[in-house]
Amino acid sequence: MKKRLVTLLLCIGLFSAMGEIVQVPMTVANQAAAEEKIDLKGDIDPIRPRRGTAPITAFISGDELTAYFYSNLGHVTIAITDQYDNTVYSSVVDSSSGSTTISLSTLPLGTYTITFSNSNGAMWGDFVL
Repeated sequence: MKKRLVTLLLCIGLFSAMGEIVQVPMTVANQAAAEEKIDLKGDIDPIRPRRGTAPITAFISGDELTAYFYSNLGHVTIAITDQYDNTVYSSVVDSSSGSTTISLSTLPLGTYTITFSNSNGAMWGDFVL
């Protein structure tokens, strides 16, 4: 059993042939597993819709929130509110950039809501730090 485990670990690259532990570099698959997707509700009608794709997705990774725009939504207002409905972040971004990253490093632990809005609708979701 021990021999099988060592063989498996060698195959996936966790141990070198000398038996030393080696560091596995961060891959896209590892990174995706480290991100927490925010469940967005609501809808924003894109200028040019794409079939089967949500117009926006958002992920928390460490102390950053990254939003990806999969459709042309024009200018989008992004607001983050705390559990007491105080706005702690607000910005207008051009969705044609494809994505935007927001630092959350100054926010205290708690529950927050992020809202993406424009003249065609809104999407929102909660996240916890």
